[in-house]
Amino acid sequence: MTEGEFDGHARLFRVGVDYDLHNGAFVFGGFIVDWDGPNRGMQLLDHNTAGDSEIRNIVFRGRHSLGCEGALRLNPQTPDSTCLLQNIDMRAGGQHYTDTINTRSERDGESWATSGLTAHPDKAGTLHVDRVYCGGWPDNGLYVKGGPGQTIVTHSIAANSKIANIRINGKGSLIDRCTVIINREISEHFDGQVGIRLDDGTPTLRRTRVEISSPIPTYAIFSRQVEEAWIHNVDVALGVDCVGIMCSELAGPTHITNVRFRTPTTGGGRLILGSPARPSDVTDDGVTIH
Repeated sequence: MTEGEFDGHARLFRVGVDYDLHNGAFVFGGFIVDWDGPNRGMQLLDHNTAGDSEIRNIVFRGRHSLGCEGALRLNPQTPDSTCLLQNIDMRAGGQHYTDTINTRSERDGESWATSGLTAHPDKAGTLHVDRVYCGGWPDNGLYVKGGPGQTIVTHSIAANSKIANIRINGKGSLIDRCTVIINREISEHFDGQVGIRLDDGTPTLRRTRVEISSPIPTYAIFSRQVEEAWIHNVDVALGVDCVGIMCSELAGPTHITNVRFRTPTTGGGRLILGSPARPSDVTDDGVTIH
């Protein structure tokens, strides 16, 4: 791949497809992926399963520079399927496609999803992401939004990805003991970042820290179209004037408890509790600003 002429999907391993799922146990890992050079970045694994899978111990060395699919795509598609992703280092992130050889004139679809980790719209099982180091990607960092299945993100660090660093949905989904950092732009084509985006379902965000020191227009936390959401025991450090928590007018009840804001001495962060049309949909208790 040297001139952007490639067609089809730029991936190395595909185990199961969404219309013919992998069954049974699956263990995958122990890789060092060499992206340390120009025109590199083939997706390591696209996995669709009805069984129980473990993907562990993978290092992506160097920055994704093909402008196509990102590092991994995981889809536990049936309600009783599970997929654990653990001990993954993709901290070098990826380039925006306009900075690569990918013209995107050959095809569309998945080539647009230059995210670190991508889930699947049909995800109905449980996806657990643990101890993943991610950032920054031009689409999303940990893009674990999918179908109605549960997603759990724990002990992970995500930084400097657009559209969101962690983007989650699903029934009973959870972000716990994570850190999100926004401290720089990784491309001139970026025009904003979101720390954590709660898209839909009934997610909980807890025991997590968001640190923002870049002047990029942003929200630390965005509750978008949730059925109901809980945000508690969260630290938000705002080194610049930006929005701390934004609750969309499309969001259902969002419960905010024990959230601590640290803001600059001038300017400062803002906690926006929904739109004026739906003020009762947001409750807060124990929010402190320093």
